[in-house]
Amino acid sequence: VLGGGTAMPQRWPSLAAVCCGVPLWWRPVMLLQCCHAVQRGAAGRAGAVPGCCAHPHRRMGPLHLRQALLAFLPPAHPQVPTSLRAVQVRKIAFTGSTRVGKLLMAGSAATMKKVSMELGGNAPFIVFQDADLAQAAAAVTTSSYRNAGQTCICTNRVFVHESVHDDFVKELVEAVQKLRVGAGMDAATTHGPLIQHSAVETVEAKVQDAISKGATVAVGGKRPEYDASHPLSKGSFYEPTVLTGATIDMRCFREEMFGPVTPVFKFSTDEEAIQMANTTEYGLAAYFYTKDLARAWKTAEALEFGMVGVNEVAITSDVAPFGGVKHSGQGREESKYALDGFLDMKTVCMGLGY
Repeated sequence: VLGGGTAMPQRWPSLAAVCCGVPLWWRPVMLLQCCHAVQRGAAGRAGAVPGCCAHPHRRMGPLHLRQALLAFLPPAHPQVPTSLRAVQVRKIAFTGSTRVGKLLMAGSAATMKKVSMELGGNAPFIVFQDADLAQAAAAVTTSSYRNAGQTCICTNRVFVHESVHDDFVKELVEAVQKLRVGAGMDAATTHGPLIQHSAVETVEAKVQDAISKGATVAVGGKRPEYDASHPLSKGSFYEPTVLTGATIDMRCFREEMFGPVTPVFKFSTDEEAIQMANTTEYGLAAYFYTKDLARAWKTAEALEFGMVGVNEVAITSDVAPFGGVKHSGQGREESKYALDGFLDMKTVCMGLGY
């Protein structure tokens, strides 16, 4: 109550604006369904969604899923750059690389657009000396190699306490050796190809960089060997790989792998593990395994990441905020908090007694 009881303030969400959402190539339909489209729809906004040249729907024209609510646009569509300049578009929501996210933020500055960015990651996985090694190895196998390593929350760097390093690596290698690369329609296949041949070349370059600096390939480390007549011989496949003896001067420490490769690093103390985990410009997801509850709370607080999995790698949910800190983005997807980024809050003070 304001003004001696003469006014009643209320907060109203303003729904009048249009927003532009840009989905990622590796799960465009999922993102439209669960994030950008649903959030805009729930907030009452119209939106246009450009696609990425790498995903299978790149040749689709505008796809009107609901009149005035959603349009799926290929990258060459003139509305993509136009959306950045248009005053009517008040929000840009983007999921993709940090490089492109920065370009979109810069392009949005002239018209003071709101932005939410879910960008790159370089997720650490810490295995403390008291962890269940079999469970931790299974979790790394799930987290590092899902979608052939092509998600922003895949484990990129594994830090293992020196006292359990060898035992853990043995468990991990045994788990990875059970994975099968192949065609998606083959029931025996557990992992498919990378998005394109250039992605395989990038992974190969990072693996070779690690080997040249002293890392050892414990399993994988190459493309599958097919005869020229084999139907998969021209595919963009790479074997699930484990690298041991990794060090912080390697590209696999600094850069997001975005492929089926797991470098393993040693650490001596909790402080060293946390420091190495945080030594990255990214801050999306992090994981660790321990049986010590006090260590769990301390580590979760110390990790500079937007999402932390404690003895768990399934960290996404429609009720859990999804997003990161540092160069991994701004804002959140999913959960009730995602809607805030698509709303402009208006305060209305209504005089009483009239």
